[in-house]
Amino acid sequence: MYTVLNEQRTNVQQSNENISVPIGTIRFVKEYLRKLGIGPVFARIKRKGVPLLPLIESLISYRLSENFSIEGYGRWLECSVIRNELGVGSEVSHRMLNRTVDAVGENMETVITTTVRSVMTRYDISNTD
Repeated sequence: MYTVLNEQRTNVQQSNENISVPIGTIRFVKEYLRKLGIGPVFARIKRKGVPLLPLIESLISYRLSENFSIEGYGRWLECSVIRNELGVGSEVSHRMLNRTVDAVGENMETVITTTVRSVMTRYDISNTD
């Protein structure tokens, strides 16, 4: 037998300290990028400082779960729990995130070509072009 709840148990909803972290989305993005094997492409784009791949993984995870601006992405990464899950260091600035997007944009042809080749090979899709 089921009990039907017709009203809220409290009249005032109170915020708490709980943090919502899209663990499933983050792990999916990490695993899929690993399966596609495009990590080395990002390693070639940026060789010094913070590795580019964790930042790309975090950007994709953010866009899939939140989908706001780069400024919102920076605020999202301020949470240490999210940074730890993504393997992104504690030194994350908005300038760094903007440079990440710029670097990928400047190398978009290489990123897209590598990704398309990987998908076509992995899923046995023939090139009819």
